Amino acid sequence: MRGNHSVMRAEFEEIVSGWTLIDGMGDLTDRIERAEEWTQKNGPLEPDEKATIGVMIEAQIARGGWSGDEHGLPPGREEDADL
Repeated sequence: MRGNHSVMRAEFEEIVSGWTLIDGMGDLTDRIERAEEWTQKNGPLEPDEKATIGVMIEAQIARGGWSGDEHGLPPGREEDADL
C-alpha cells in the first residue's frame, strides 16, 4: 500500500513530463495520445495521473481556441482590433 498520497508511475511520468514547458499544440496532442495508448496497456490511471491528463486536455482546448490568432483576440473578434 502506498499510503494516502497518489503518485505517477514512471512510464506515465516520462510521457507527460515537461508538458507545461511547451507551447505547441502538436506536441501537447502527441503527449495526450501517447498517454492514452499507455493507459490502454497499463490499466486505469492513478488519481495524480488522471488529474494531469485533465489539465493537459484543458490546456489543449484553451490553446485550440486561440490558435492562429496573431492579435490575441478570441476567434471572430478581429473586427474589434485596431489593425
